[in-house]
This record gives sequence, structure tokens and C-alpha cells, in this order.
Amino acid sequence: MTEAIMHSVGFLMNRILSALNDDIDQDLVRLGANSRSARVLVSVLHQSPLRCRILAHLVGLEATALSHLLRSLSRQGLITRSRVENDNRAVEVSLTAKGRRLATACEAVRRAREDALLKDLGSDEQKQLLSALSKLQQQIARPRRESRSPGPRDAARLRRPSTARRPAAQRAAPSPK
Repeated sequence: MTEAIMHSVGFLMNRILSALNDDIDQDLVRLGANSRSARVLVSVLHQSPLRCRILAHLVGLEATALSHLLRSLSRQGLITRSRVENDNRAVEVSLTAKGRRLATACEAVRRAREDALLKDLGSDEQKQLLSALSKLQQQIARPRRESRSPGPRDAARLRRPSTARRPAAQRAAPSPK
């Protein structure tokens, strides 16, 4: 591996995050959790009830993946889901007492690992790191339509023939076989 790659921001962030998540996951498994469920539980701990749409954004999961995870957490008795009173389409998530205890324990694990990671950085260095990471997060959170490379969903969409550009008579007519 070249020196340039090993010192690139993306590579270093990936390595740090992977190592941190591996360490945290070892402790979370003992609690009966994993990093994905812990992110959800801790997010709801800090802001409850929390709408699923906002929760998905906070924890970086697609709606479908979050739905499956919430179903599992609900079966374990860690969360409750309820429809929002004025918007029947929206669902809010809250922690049960059991979920609150687990979320608090998960937060303590995360905080301890983070403190261990940052122990050799001074207060000013920690503030600078947090500031730089926040700026990167804001940059990533900006709309990516103009700047991102096409992904698998884009390729599938581009391969499909568009019916919107053809006149209505052509769209309604069956295709010749």
C-alpha cells in the first residue's frame, strides 16, 4: 500500500472508525447489543420520542434497514413505536425502561472508548479535531446531486426507458413483440 493512500483522510478515518467500532462492539456484545442498535438506542435516549425519519438520518440508516432494526428492538422490549397523533404516516420511537437502561450502558461504553482514544490529545487538540470533523460532516451532508458519482440506483434508473418523454399515445400503446 502506498504512503499516499495510508495518509489520506478517507483511509485514516476509515481505519480509526473501524478500530473504534470493533473495540466498542466487543463491549456492546457483552451488554446484548451491537453498534447499530446502540446508535439507535442512544439517539432515542437523548431525544425521545423521536420520529423514524429523523432517527434514520441521525444514525445513517435507510428507512427499510431502520424499520427491520426497530422491529427487532421492539420484540426485545427495548423500544415502543407509535403513530404520530396529527400525522398517521409518521411513527415515533420511545425507549422502554429496559431500553433506557441498555442505552445508558451503551452510552457509557462509547464514552469510555472515546475518552481512551482521545487521552493523548490536549483540550485544544480535541476541540480542533471536533471542529474539523464537524466541518467534514457538514460538507458530506450538503446535497450531493451535482458532486457525487452515479451509484447502482442511478445506473438502474438510467437503463430503464423513460415513459415521461414519449407522447401519451406512444406510452399507452403496447410494445410490438
